[in-house]
Parts: sequence; structure tokens; C-alpha cells
Amino acid sequence: MPKLTITIEVPWPKHPTLAALEKAIFKALMVAGRQLLKQAFDLIEHQLLADGRQVRQRRRRRYLVCRFGELRFHRWQTIVSGCGVGQGTFTHAPLG
Repeated sequence: MPKLTITIEVPWPKHPTLAALEKAIFKALMVAGRQLLKQAFDLIEHQLLADGRQVRQRRRRRYLVCRFGELRFHRWQTIVSGCGVGQGTFTHAPLG
């Protein structure tokens, strides 16, 4: 499995107290977590669509509430050969 990487920039607070630094770091980590999940979803979808058994039909917007907050992303609704309309690419093959 490839590694996912992201660069985090944390703004320096006006009044650098421990609480202010912790809050700034927490906000940056939440954004980074959502970005990493999106990268992972895109990678998994690309791998599943690359096997050639699934035909793309249309993009669907999806929402996920996770420990990093609300994540909005798109994924392909597909038709799997011989199976009819699928619920999405993540359900037709094991993730790991």
C-alpha cells in the first residue's frame, strides 16, 4: 500500500499560550486528517476501477462524519458486469 503524505502548516497565535498553541495545532490536525482520508478514498477508488470489471455510471456526492469532522467527497456509482447497478465502488472489492 502506498504511503499518504500531507504537509501541515500551523499559524502562530497572537498570544502564544499553551492553550492557544494546542488549539491551533488541533485545528490543523483536523484539516490534515480529512485531507488524508480523501486521499485514501481516491486511491482506493482508482485501484478498484483499474481492474476493468466495473463501468462508471455517474459521480455521487457523499458525506461522512468521522473523528476529524465532516468529510465531503465524490465517488463513482458503477455497474459491475453481471451484477447490475452497484452501490458504489467501495462495496464490490475488499479494501485490504
